[in-house]
Amino acid sequence: MCHGRRRWLGIISMVSMLAIGILSCVSPAQIPEVGVPAPDFTLPTTVGSEVTLSQFRGVPVVLYLWTTWCQYCIEELGYLALVVEEKGSQLTVVAVNIGGEATEVKQVAGEGGANFIIAIDEGGKLLSAYGMRYLPAAFFIDSQGIIRGKRVGAFYSRQTLLTELDSFLAR
Repeated sequence: MCHGRRRWLGIISMVSMLAIGILSCVSPAQIPEVGVPAPDFTLPTTVGSEVTLSQFRGVPVVLYLWTTWCQYCIEELGYLALVVEEKGSQLTVVAVNIGGEATEVKQVAGEGGANFIIAIDEGGKLLSAYGMRYLPAAFFIDSQGIIRGKRVGAFYSRQTLLTELDSFLAR
């Protein structure tokens, strides 16, 4: 029985990765660059409400795109939680899970000590809107809704994240 469940989980993971790969194939013209408005979105959160990016106008936002099957992503949820403890009064963190189911996302985010907004994009629409082919990815969005920085790939340490965040907040 355990082997059957593992096989199904493996199949589901492979189908999810394939779907995300297909959804993330975009032309370079669709990739938002630094200095342009961040594509707006409205998504459900893990607490049963909805979050819209534009609702945070007036406050800098770190938009973090992640998956439950990415070990770096899960580690970085912990870094983000520490950053919110230190700098939460200066910004808002919105971590959007791509392709996960609500129950699993809640569990993984809870284990990471999430003290920020966790949204769920089951269909992977943000991958296309933000032109992402790889995760994790972070976008630093200023208080006017303009992308001021982005990082594709892991931060690898809390200090790396803090360094980029301090540079962003100093602008």
